Amino acid sequence: LLRINFNNMLPRADRLHIQRDVERVSRVGRPVFAPNMTVRYAPNRVGRTRMTVVAGLKVSKRSHERNRAKRLLREAFRRHRLSVVAGVDLVIYEKPSIIGKTYGVLAEELGRARARANLLRSPWVDELGKATPKRLDGAATKR
Repeated sequence: LLRINFNNMLPRADRLHIQRDVERVSRVGRPVFAPNMTVRYAPNRVGRTRMTVVAGLKVSKRSHERNRAKRLLREAFRRHRLSVVAGVDLVIYEKPSIIGKTYGVLAEELGRARARANLLRSPWVDELGKATPKRLDGAATKR
């Protein structure tokens, strides 16, 4: 179980929270598809990478399930945002299959989606310099 420390929240400057910016990325952004999410990205003029997560009722009718998945994706972005190219807006659309997935699975999937979009400037490592597991099932890898 991942516990989120709210003192380490995603800074407001890294959140895509203006409606017209979200609509712009949804309209003109290029999509990258993953098993549990679709990531749309478009360049911005801010010079920072910003993101938002969108989850409709099709994902789950239970708000606590949608919100947990959003929190896990935002935490994955926050921990790995230094690995991402600056000046890009990301809108992440959750799919119904995201419900019940672990942080490790979602972080790895988000990293692979960014790599396919050529949005990584360095290897997919977290803020402490640790690489994420290679396995998608959330199990620890042998070293």
